[in-house]
Amino acid sequence: MFDISTLYLVAICLMASTTAVLGAPDNRGTDFIIGFMENYIMGSYVQCELFVTTARTTVSFDSTSILRMIGILVKASDEVVIYGINKERYSNDGFVGLPLDVLSDEYYVITWYPPYRQCELMVVGVEDSTVASVTLGQHIGSKNVNYGGKNYYKGNTVKETLNKYDTWQLVSTGDLTGTYVTSTKKVAVFSGNKKTKIGSGGSQDHLVEQMTPVDTWGKNFATVPIPKRTVGDYFKFIASEDSTTVKITGGYTSTFTISKKGGMVQKLISSKAYCRIVADKPIMVTQFVQSQQSSSEPSDPSMLIIPPVEQYGADYTFATPKYSQGSYENFFMFIVEASEASGLRINGKAFPTNTVYKAISGTTLIGGYISITEGTHTVRHISPIAIFGGFLYGRASAETYGFTTGMRMAKVNTVCVPTPTVTGDGIDNDCDGKIDEELCTPDNQNKDDDGDGKVNEDCAKPPPVDGVWASWASYGACSVTCQPTSGTVSGTKTRTRTCSNPAPAYDGKQCVGSGSETVSCTPTNACRAEVGNVLGHVIIQRQWVAEVTVQEVLRHQQHAH
Repeated sequence: MFDISTLYLVAICLMASTTAVLGAPDNRGTDFIIGFMENYIMGSYVQCELFVTTARTTVSFDSTSILRMIGILVKASDEVVIYGINKERYSNDGFVGLPLDVLSDEYYVITWYPPYRQCELMVVGVEDSTVASVTLGQHIGSKNVNYGGKNYYKGNTVKETLNKYDTWQLVSTGDLTGTYVTSTKKVAVFSGNKKTKIGSGGSQDHLVEQMTPVDTWGKNFATVPIPKRTVGDYFKFIASEDSTTVKITGGYTSTFTISKKGGMVQKLISSKAYCRIVADKPIMVTQFVQSQQSSSEPSDPSMLIIPPVEQYGADYTFATPKYSQGSYENFFMFIVEASEASGLRINGKAFPTNTVYKAISGTTLIGGYISITEGTHTVRHISPIAIFGGFLYGRASAETYGFTTGMRMAKVNTVCVPTPTVTGDGIDNDCDGKIDEELCTPDNQNKDDDGDGKVNEDCAKPPPVDGVWASWASYGACSVTCQPTSGTVSGTKTRTRTCSNPAPAYDGKQCVGSGSETVSCTPTNACRAEVGNVLGHVIIQRQWVAEVTVQEVLRHQQHAH
């Protein structure tokens, strides 16, 4: 069972502008409800981690324990990105959290089989009185799920009513891949394995991903092999519709048809293969890292959802997790158009000159990876209409994590209806299969960026603008206005400046440094004194402090008369 005392919340302030377009369907958001599935515990608990990357934003954190486990609310005053790390000693994996605005009521589940311990899925309620239905897929075979004292087999449906924060976990020694989850209201769905091994190696690890809704699945994919491995990677392909044909090319060639929706095909693909995957109907693709087979290739099982090319983003901000025994060796894996590779930037700098780019046969895409340090990173392209895929992977002896660094979550698996363009809305406004592909800036007016004969029909968010300080204003008055006849009195004075030349915009950086500056000051003029006159009942004592002015003395004199 998960113990809330083991959760560690990490809020990372990026000091970026908060003028980004809000509400675009992607993994950024202001409200999240997530959960952590059961992990295998060796000895004492290790803290689970929840990374929140935030731009000058207040992040609140709440949880409620209902049913069997715990739902966790993350609420922010501006859009943030969250990553969950379910960590125990030698058993760890991570996921990118999805905000409430992109959740849905239809999902399929992916797990690894054989599970060694157990396959598992979890449904998290985000609204009260939600009826969730789980229909077991064909890949469970003769195995079953036991819930409420009753056994459920393939094709059977088990239901539960969930309120907000309720989490509902189901487990099986059979493969839960292809299990169908529906609900009467939006829910979040997670799946994976308690702890398992993959391939011929003996090392085991926890597996987890937050499942993406079926209406966000796509047809075009590209893959990058796990860095510094030679044993290959497993891939699972799940269909959302009957009679789905999938074709794989580029270092590995295969064409197959998945006969039923929820059906799955599994392939082992070489560590040298950078592949293109094309389906005639929307599918979900998941990559599995194999167990460690030798000390020369430290690794452990992990599971990564591969976003379709249609859902690639233009920038990603992420933080590397912490290894339970020290530090991981961390990698950023990427896929980008070959003509746009030189424009990629990590933390504002070009990729290392020794970066190796591999062509993906049959496409204009290339893939690769770079080593990155532990900490927080931002990867973006110098052009806001250049999109790319990104993945974060880390390895250590007998422990590994992996997940996508982000993705758009547009409903590309639905009938597209043309809509008026809203800059950076993350929607395919002109229904051409592309999202925010036009750069609608004054310098780029009337240019057809996507070659469809139209201009400014689906506008991208403009390039980020970093803030620059305006000139300092004049110093204000000194806090001490005059000097006594004996001794010297000093005060302070302050000047200010604003981050407005220009102000940060479109995820640009805030100005570095303070907006105010205070220095000491010493006035040179002598203070005016009033000496011991008794005026009626008012006695004006000798005053050396600046606060007593001539006007105040005159007021006292008038009052006395």
